[in-house]
Amino acid sequence: MKIVAKPIEVLAVFSANGDIRPYRFRITSEEQTQTIKIDRVVHVEEEKVAGIHAIHFDCRSRIDDREIMYQLRYQTQEQCWILFKI
Repeated sequence: MKIVAKPIEVLAVFSANGDIRPYRFRITSEEQTQTIKIDRVVHVEEEKVAGIHAIHFDCRSRIDDREIMYQLRYQTQEQCWILFKI
């Protein structure tokens, strides 16, 4: 996977006990905006690096008849989502 570290818009569900489940995200480039449905969250891990607390979501989606694996990060203090690797 290649590191892209691009801010994205995410639609996520927060459970009553505080768990986060991303549902879909929107990525915008100069040419187009694409909405991608997250088919499966494979792994979730919390991490704190250099004082930044983040939750990593390893995900899979089917895009143009190909299965793509990528990593989303939710930075809890900044409350922002990042497409970190694809």
